Amino acid sequence: MTDQIAPLQKYLAAKLEMAIARAAEEPTLAPSITISRQAGARAVSIGEKLTAHLQHGTRFKNSDWTLFDQNLVKTIIEDNHLPHELEQQMPEDRVHLMPTDRTLFQRSAYTIRKLCRLGHAVVVGRAGNFITEDLTNTFRIRLVGSFECRRDHLQQKFSMTAKAAQEYIHEKDTARMRYVKSHVHEDIEDSTAYHLTINTDELSDDSVVAIITYSLEEWAAGPAKVAKALRATA
Repeated sequence: MTDQIAPLQKYLAAKLEMAIARAAEEPTLAPSITISRQAGARAVSIGEKLTAHLQHGTRFKNSDWTLFDQNLVKTIIEDNHLPHELEQQMPEDRVHLMPTDRTLFQRSAYTIRKLCRLGHAVVVGRAGNFITEDLTNTFRIRLVGSFECRRDHLQQKFSMTAKAAQEYIHEKDTARMRYVKSHVHEDIEDSTAYHLTINTDELSDDSVVAIITYSLEEWAAGPAKVAKALRATA
């Protein structure tokens, strides 16, 4: 049995050395984050606090982290040298697709991938997690919550009635699901499409930021930690 195991160990050790050598030769891209969210799951406030925290309170500090949320459409328009009038034609919640929508989505995808490849970007919405699923430097997050907690948050934050908040949640969640399905043919609720899904119901913004930061640091260190562990057992 020992004679059979020895060649296998030798083969695995050789493959490990090759993998480590290839990893050393590949350029290391700075990390980026995409955030998918249910309506009312506090993605705006969490995104703002996360970006500020990454700037100053983590191993990634002193890096120029930037949040792309409400300003994302403007960035897409400018990056693709498009007329600013098109900004009104680029909502995530359009009910009926127009002929120009596919082209505008392709332009959006180009800009989102560009931002994430540059690193230190936090991109909210617009199917960002699916668009960047092949980018090894991009950490994909989804924020969710119970209907009741999300409704209560919207009522408090925007002084909405319960009925208005309920309608807002239904319209936004349905529109975002439709946007992803129509453009990338994926299910926005597919949990396997994300590295991390957080239920924000009983967590403060700061707690969610702490969870994301810890997970991001573990994820970013992953390849190096795996290689070190494999070396130790080779």
